[in-house]
Amino acid sequence: MSEKKGVSMKKIQIALVVMIVIIGVLIVLKPKLFGTETNNENNLAKPAALPPAQQTPQTPSTEAKPPVVEKPAKVELKTLQFDKNLIYVQDHIYDVAIADYNKDGSNDVAVANYQRQSYLFENKNLAFNKIPQFGDTNAVKVLWADMNNDGYQDLVQGNYQQPSRVYINNKDGTFKEVAISENLPLKAMAIADFNGDGWNDIVLGIDVKDNLLLTNDKNGTFTTQKMFGTALHTTALAPCDFNNDGKMDLAVGTDFQQNYMYLNNGDGTFSQFMRFGEGKHTQTMACADFDKDGKMDVAVGNYMQASNNDRNYLYLNKGLDEYKEIKFVQSDKFDAGQSSILRVADFNSDGYPDLYVGNYDKEGYIYLNNGDATFTKQVTFEKGYLKGADIADLNGDGKLDIAVGLDKDGLVVYLQK
Repeated sequence: MSEKKGVSMKKIQIALVVMIVIIGVLIVLKPKLFGTETNNENNLAKPAALPPAQQTPQTPSTEAKPPVVEKPAKVELKTLQFDKNLIYVQDHIYDVAIADYNKDGSNDVAVANYQRQSYLFENKNLAFNKIPQFGDTNAVKVLWADMNNDGYQDLVQGNYQQPSRVYINNKDGTFKEVAISENLPLKAMAIADFNGDGWNDIVLGIDVKDNLLLTNDKNGTFTTQKMFGTALHTTALAPCDFNNDGKMDLAVGTDFQQNYMYLNNGDGTFSQFMRFGEGKHTQTMACADFDKDGKMDVAVGNYMQASNNDRNYLYLNKGLDEYKEIKFVQSDKFDAGQSSILRVADFNSDGYPDLYVGNYDKEGYIYLNNGDATFTKQVTFEKGYLKGADIADLNGDGKLDIAVGLDKDGLVVYLQK
């Protein structure tokens, strides 16, 4: 009896094992038997779709891009007022430059006199003391810049048919004179670090000859290089980085021809890149980011004859076009005078660059920037034979003043109220 009972128990155990096996097989085969097979690929988490602009990645661009510039909030244009102060009576003043050359906290004024002695006027609480420092008598251009990296402003004088010179500041009220060129028919001059070595270089704009780049040898001397513009009637130079590649380019204004843009190759040489303007007797140029888009624009001052119905122009830099050329778009016309000087400054402290326009034998003007690449004529200065001008705070009140050289009157300072 017990033997039969043991046999029955074995059968039951075998039956249970068989049932377990069958159940396991059914679990494995169920998806196929009932059409619910899963797809491992479909069960994988799918990545989120890329934005449309990223679905077809492009090769990263190597072109220089303008910096992101936050446009300042525009403020109401307030009327500017100036007081006139005659500093010095002298004819044939051709240029004016302002800097604090002796680091006493007051800006001083240097003038270039043609066929006369040139002078430095030391500012002592608006009592300008005349210091005869500069011996050449055919000066037509004058600029301040630190030419030897000692932290003091040196004076660069451009002379017509005489050697141009650098006057190195000795830091004691005297200067060391260095001739930098032969006798040349100089019409324009610009200073910047053109070869990227950290030292200021000089460009001389020459009439009907090659313009010259003088590279700084870092020892008080300069190396002359023929550079660009053969047989151009060069009248104006405006150094700026127009393509945002970190190198200083040049806009070149000419008489009787179109104006030119020269891009810096980065090795002290330039390539003629494009022409712009209409060949309207350009006499002066200035560059700034007038529309605050991160790209440098060019304002061009032209000398109009009485028979010409023409104006000065603002050319906005719209970046590189499809041909990799800088596209300049004429934005605004201003002042139908005989313009001899353009200077850029923020006269009303609203964050936008404004323009001072000086004319020869006509009134001068300040044009305030409207913030949209147009200007409003805001201040009128009396008629004069203006050749040179510069802008700085001359009385320490935090407002920008203007020093102008009048060919038939002398040195005049306009103090902003």
